[in-house]
Amino acid sequence: MLLSELLKKISFRDVINFADTDILNVDCDSRKCKSGHLFVALEGENHGACAFVADAVKRGAAAIVTECSDFETTKFKNVIFSDNARKTMAEVSKALYGEYLKDMTLIGVTGTKGKTTTALCLKHILSKSGIPSATIGTLGLVSDFFGYDACVTNTTPESCELYRALRDCRLFGIKAVIVEVSSQALIKWRVFGIEFSAAIFTNISEDHIGVSEHPTYNDYYRAKKSLFMNYGVKTAFINKRSEAARDIAPEWIERYFVDYRILTSVTPFNTRFMLGEGIYEIFGGEYNCENAALAISVAERLFGVDRKSAARALLSFRAQGRSEMYTLYGKKVVIDYAHNRESVRAVLSYVSSFTEGRVIAVFGSVGMRSFGRREMLAAACEECADISVITADNPNFEPAESVCAEIYSYFNDKSRAFVVPDRSDAIIFAISLARTNDTVVLLGKGHERFQLIKGERKLFSERALILSMGARKI
Repeated sequence: MLLSELLKKISFRDVINFADTDILNVDCDSRKCKSGHLFVALEGENHGACAFVADAVKRGAAAIVTECSDFETTKFKNVIFSDNARKTMAEVSKALYGEYLKDMTLIGVTGTKGKTTTALCLKHILSKSGIPSATIGTLGLVSDFFGYDACVTNTTPESCELYRALRDCRLFGIKAVIVEVSSQALIKWRVFGIEFSAAIFTNISEDHIGVSEHPTYNDYYRAKKSLFMNYGVKTAFINKRSEAARDIAPEWIERYFVDYRILTSVTPFNTRFMLGEGIYEIFGGEYNCENAALAISVAERLFGVDRKSAARALLSFRAQGRSEMYTLYGKKVVIDYAHNRESVRAVLSYVSSFTEGRVIAVFGSVGMRSFGRREMLAAACEECADISVITADNPNFEPAESVCAEIYSYFNDKSRAFVVPDRSDAIIFAISLARTNDTVVLLGKGHERFQLIKGERKLFSERALILSMGARKI
């Protein structure tokens, strides 16, 4: 698209050194820029908004979008000044890729917990029913035909990555895409311009409250609610058990309040539940039932999937990094992404239900944000685990030792907690403590294959580590 045509479709304050040219793509990572790309300069955690403009131009960027007014612009062509670079980036992305979205069914999933599992469960049901589908979120882009993890920096990728991922889905013939929509995505314009056919609400709790996320719970709640108010949603599927269920979606859209009833489990690892008149069985604890119930309801009402087909599909459903279970020399090891109080309590309670011996929790908390989470995690693990091993979890620029020491300080019975800051050492230590019939639960990393340390993603996989020790998947 010619830049002159693109400028008619976006909001901006001014443009200097204009020279019309074809814009082929849009990026906010200078390293991905090539000839003909438009580069959007965004401020990062550790750098200013204009730190990588020169690098983007050197790599071939044909135009720049920036909020900066204090850097040298005269040497660059097509400098576009915006009052909101993120919003402008979404407008550019829609202008370039929006045509691909017109005949797609897009479903947004939001909530504090359960977004990934709900999205993957819905995709699994649709795929087993012969409906090509994909998810975009924490695991990247996942589909039956192709996938990539280029967008795993955030739960919801930046708008340029999201629009491109949706375009790729359409080119592969996929017309149903489930997108995990975080509160940060909603306040940072990552889904701006996208119209969702339906939206799913899992639950909400006091998480992601802090200086670098949401200043208050009300701000967090309003962000979640905005998905149902501002993005063309026609149908809402709402977990009836959530305290926010009644008010999260406006009355003028079609609302389905989904509830379920837990039944006696058939096996130690599976949970049965009733939804309407149907009985279903899913791998994992009771917390998975609300995710599955939402997925079944969407598959039935939006895509016409009958409940018997959904029940069959659930039996083979597994979510990567969620309740992944292994056996190691008579001990069990569980890998789970749970990283806040409610999800940790739920996972540890589930593990306790089938563990004959002790439950040993290995966990930490992210550095530089979500500070209030640390005390809650300590309380949850002290309550639900027999032994806790406190370790690093993406400490970034905050010393892992400091994060661990703070978490340890919240334990009332410190004899049941150990501090081992290096995560590999902590896992090996926990497994060495475990006896036959004990279960070691590795919390917080789940599917992730890295550790964020001092701004760098260091390769790290809990799965690879325990497999190297001889673990076998259950």
